[in-house]
Amino acid sequence: MAKDIFHQQVKNALIKDGWIITDDPLTIRISEAIKVQTSF
Repeated sequence: MAKDIFHQQVKNALIKDGWIITDDPLTIRISEAIKVQTSF
């Protein structure tokens, strides 16, 4: 998955706000047929 031009800025802002980034990208598998992937 390609990261857009704002990816690192948003990630830095979240970390500065106290968020803990555990996975980048975060993949959530609901079933074998459905997979959701997001980047932070």
